[in-house]
Amino acid sequence: MIVAIVVGVIFVTQSGGVSTFLNKASSLGGLGLGNGITAVVGSWIAGAVMGVDLFRFNKNVNAVFWCAASCFIFTNPILNVVGYIGAVHIGEYNYVIWMLGVNLLVALLGVFVWTTALWTTDNSELYCNALYTGPSLDAFGIHVSRKKLVAVCGILGTLLGALAFYQLFFADFINVLGSMAPPLCAPILADYFVIGKRKNKKYSTELLNKHPAVRWAGVVSFAIGAILGYVFQYIVPLPYGLPAGLFAMVVSFIIYILIYNLTPDARIDDKMVKEI
Repeated sequence: MIVAIVVGVIFVTQSGGVSTFLNKASSLGGLGLGNGITAVVGSWIAGAVMGVDLFRFNKNVNAVFWCAASCFIFTNPILNVVGYIGAVHIGEYNYVIWMLGVNLLVALLGVFVWTTALWTTDNSELYCNALYTGPSLDAFGIHVSRKKLVAVCGILGTLLGALAFYQLFFADFINVLGSMAPPLCAPILADYFVIGKRKNKKYSTELLNKHPAVRWAGVVSFAIGAILGYVFQYIVPLPYGLPAGLFAMVVSFIIYILIYNLTPDARIDDKMVKEI
């Protein structure tokens, strides 16, 4: 964070000061409110998925809140602001191209710095990748030890990072995530806050291992929401600059409630509740 702040100050100074920098920034086009919200939601999803696996080792609730705050309130906004400052000053979001334009030595130094940064700060990435990849492979009958998964993820991540893979494709990844992933939580919210209120015994611990393997209302409503999120983000933009992912989440929420009683889920739930 200290390096990022120093670099941001240097870029503003090189631009001719704060007023000159702001004039240059105001002449550029932005994402628009809807696309900006989608990008932020996507980055928060990426962080939240990892955060829950890291914060569960905290010793108390306060530590969980402080860790979340350090990610989403302190670090993330500062890095976003500095990244914006760099893009305005350089005129290019891809710093690799800019560094090669300066000279090869600067480019090599940049590669070395961010690669070693991956090694020193992204042990959590290795842990989470191994945590997710292992069970996924197990589901297909492929058993790989945690040590091998960590080694493969570490080597592959280092190579991709050194080749600027993240800078080239991360923005697209975040936008897709921000537009298509929010509908994933809509069926869960609808089922708990709407359907679950009608059938308050549905979430009884006695039924924990009796639920069906597939919830068709959830699958269908998520699929429709994810497709709509993609369409609204890349094909048919929503009016008034509405964010594609959040709007698709609302649609998915409503669809789940409407189709729940038309799927086997409702009959299965009624049967389980009666058995308690």
